[in-house]
Amino acid sequence: MPGAWDGGVFKSTNGGGSWKPGRHGPDRSDVLSLAIDPAAPQTVYAGTAEGGVFKSTDGGGSWSPANSGLSGERVDDPGD
Repeated sequence: MPGAWDGGVFKSTNGGGSWKPGRHGPDRSDVLSLAIDPAAPQTVYAGTAEGGVFKSTDGGGSWSPANSGLSGERVDDPGD
C-alpha cells in the first residue's frame, strides 16, 4: 500500500497488479509516511503534509482522521 505525493494512498488486493485509491481520508492529501501496526496488520496510519494523521482499520479500504493530541498538521517519516 503506497502513498503518493499529491495523490493519497492506493491499495492493491492482487499483489500490485492493479491499484485503487483509498476512500474517506488521505485520498487527496500529500502522504508523507505510512505505518502498519505489527500487532494488527489491518490497522494502517498515514501521515500527511497538511491533514495530520489518518487511520484505517480495514487495511486501507477506508480512512478516518486520527489527530487527537497533535500540535501540527504535517506528519513526516522520522527517518527523513
